Amino acid sequence: MSAPLKVGALTLLAATVLPAMAVDFDARSMAMGGTGVSSASLGAAALFNPALLAVPDRGDHFALLLPAVGGQVTDQGDVHNKVRDLQNGAYDSAINDYHQFQSSPSAAGATQFSSDLGGLNSGLAGLSGQPVDIQLGVVPFSVAFHNPVLSVGVFTNAYADVAARFNYASGDATTLSNYSNLLSSIAPDIGRLNNGTESNTQEALLAATLQSPQYGNLVNSACASQLGSSSSAQSVASCFNDPSNTVTSSVQAVGAAIGEVGVALAGQIDGIALGVTPKVLMIKTFYYDKVVQNNTSFSMQNSSKSYNAVNADLGAAYALPNTPYKFGLAVKNLLPESFSTVNDSFGNHVDVKINPQVSAGAEAHWQHATVTADLDLTRNEAPVPWGQASQFVSLGGELDLWLLQLRAGYRSNLANGPLKDEVSAGVGLGPLDLALTYGAHTVGGVVQLDFAF
Repeated sequence: MSAPLKVGALTLLAATVLPAMAVDFDARSMAMGGTGVSSASLGAAALFNPALLAVPDRGDHFALLLPAVGGQVTDQGDVHNKVRDLQNGAYDSAINDYHQFQSSPSAAGATQFSSDLGGLNSGLAGLSGQPVDIQLGVVPFSVAFHNPVLSVGVFTNAYADVAARFNYASGDATTLSNYSNLLSSIAPDIGRLNNGTESNTQEALLAATLQSPQYGNLVNSACASQLGSSSSAQSVASCFNDPSNTVTSSVQAVGAAIGEVGVALAGQIDGIALGVTPKVLMIKTFYYDKVVQNNTSFSMQNSSKSYNAVNADLGAAYALPNTPYKFGLAVKNLLPESFSTVNDSFGNHVDVKINPQVSAGAEAHWQHATVTADLDLTRNEAPVPWGQASQFVSLGGELDLWLLQLRAGYRSNLANGPLKDEVSAGVGLGPLDLALTYGAHTVGGVVQLDFAF
C-alpha cells in the first residue's frame, strides 16, 4: 500500500512551490523594510520611481546594477511543517501499519492502523485549501545615467509569482474514515480468528460486513465472499485493497512569469523631478490541476499561455532645498491588465492580474546616515488567486561607513490577512549588497552587485 493519499506529492509541493509576497528586487530596498519610493539608489531608481534618476542622493552620474537575484516565501498555513510532520508521523505510520496488517494481522495492529488512518485523515484535512505562494525574481541589469537636463535608465527584469494549494476531496476523506472505522470494527474478529475462538456466526457477520457496498473500494468483495468457517486473520487481511489509485484530491497551482524591458526618462521642472518608464511585458501564465495519485508528476507542458503587453510607470520626486529631506510618489503598472490561464479538464480557468500600485515615500539623507519611510496608497491584490493582499507601511535606515553600509528595516501590512509584520536587515560591502527579510509567515533574501560613479 502506498497510502490512501500520496503525501509524497505534497512534500514535493512544499519543497518546490514556496510561498512569497511582494519581493523587492533590490537588496538595499529589502534591507530597509522595502522602502524605495524616495530613497532608491541611482542604479535601482527605474525599478521603484523613475523620477529619482533626476535627484540622486550621492551625486552619482552613472550606476550599474548587475545583477540582482532574490526571492521571498510566504507560508500562511504553515504547510511546509504540516507536510513534514505528516510525512514523519501519521503517513509513515499508516504505511508501516498496512504492511504489518498484511503480513501479520492482529487485533492490536488493526486498532493501531485505524488510529493512524484517523490521524492521516485529520492531517490532510488541515492541509486542504491552505495556499502556498512564491515570488522569485532577477534583474539581469539596470543601468542609469544622471544628467541635469535628461536622466535615462534602462533595465530588464523577470519575476515569477506562483500560488498553490492542496484540495482534499470529501470523497477521499470519507474513504479514509470508512477504512479507519472498518478496521476498528473488525479488530475483535481478527483477535478471535488468531485465537481460534471466532464462531461460525461471527465469521458470517464478518464476511457480510466486508461485502458491504460502503466498503466497495476498500475490500475485494469476491475475496470476502470466499470467507467461511476456515477463514484466518491472514485471509481476511488479504481481502483489503489499496485505495491509493482511486483518490480524487488534487494539487492546484496558478501563476505567472513576467519579463520586463523598460526605458526610464526623468527631468526636473521648477525643482520637481518627474519620470516615466514605458515598458514592454512578456507574460506566461501557468495553471495546474493535478489529481494526487501514485506516480503523479508535474509538468509545464500544455499548462501555460503566453502574452505580450505594454505598460508604464510614473514617478515624481522633490528634494527640499537646503535640507536633507526628499519626497517621492510612484505609480507602478499604470494600465490594469488581466491574463487568463489555460483551461483545466472541466473547462475552467483563472485570471492572473496586474493592477496599478501607488506608493508615497519620504527620506532624510545625511552624509553617513539615511532614514526613510514608504506607504502604499492602494491595496495591492495578489496577482494570483489565493495569494495575500498587501498595503505596507515601511520604515528603514542605513548607516554609511564608506565601503561598509549597515541597513535595517521594518514593515507592517495594513491589509487584513495572516501576512503582517516583517523585519529586515542587510549589509553593503563595496559593490556587493545582501539583504534578508523575515516575518511570521515569510522569509526572503536578495543578493546583487551595484556599481556607482
